[in-house]
Amino acid sequence: IARPDLSDMGELDVDFIDTIVADGDGTALEEVLTVTLPNPALKPAYSYNFDLGGEWYFSRSGVLSANLFYKKIDKFIFAGIRRSGASGLAATDLNSIGGLENVDFTEFDDVIVDQVSNGDTAKIYGVEFNFNVQLDDWVKSWWGGFGLLANLTLQDSETTVPITDNYARMVPFFNSPKYVGNVALTYEKYGLDASLSYSFQGRQLDAVQAHLNFDEFEQDYSALDLKVEYTLPFKGIGKWAIFGRVSDITNGGKRPVNWETKGRTGRYLDDIEYIGREWRFGIRARF
Repeated sequence: IARPDLSDMGELDVDFIDTIVADGDGTALEEVLTVTLPNPALKPAYSYNFDLGGEWYFSRSGVLSANLFYKKIDKFIFAGIRRSGASGLAATDLNSIGGLENVDFTEFDDVIVDQVSNGDTAKIYGVEFNFNVQLDDWVKSWWGGFGLLANLTLQDSETTVPITDNYARMVPFFNSPKYVGNVALTYEKYGLDASLSYSFQGRQLDAVQAHLNFDEFEQDYSALDLKVEYTLPFKGIGKWAIFGRVSDITNGGKRPVNWETKGRTGRYLDDIEYIGREWRFGIRARF
């Protein structure tokens, strides 16, 4: 069971944004008002999970497993449809809300109204694979510190989202990419703990809009990360270790870490974030 946030049920939020847009003569300034309405009628979401799996332990630490899963979510909570355009809104309805009585919505170039709502039913189903092995099960030399782990989830999802009182549209469930995976080469021996991992995930739906081509998607992403930690062998006060981490090794800053678009294809940009590789070094002590 997932209960709604109290802020979504009773908090009115109003934001004023100036947006620069291109027009035939260059650029122009648009005044946009965003209104997030509370929804006191929000209900808890209920999730029902069914799993069927098998595991094969082929060595002391080695395991290969597969798991079929099916999840049904009733009354799921999602960010409601955005309706744009001051002329297309029922301003009298908005003016009836406490705190908005004296607002003249026709003064704005655009008015966006959000409201968190309950959906009907969502279904998520797929298969998970997991593999983990340590060479120490067979090799007792320094080679025994190496290990390999991998996991992969393949899934599909579907739900129906109400667009208007008389129209609903079937879409994938929110934040449910078709694939998520990770592969890592590890080493753990003689005080050294290291891993080189590659993680990846597919495109996922973030938000549904009134028009099909304006649905918001987070595009697929992958990253190669390195982590190394060495526990110092001397005895003293506490346990000391030096560590280093490099995140997104292959990203020189030209590949986005967060790429959100209008529509599935990635053609129309909504939001994008560049960071590039990130380095961290330090000393850790445990007492």
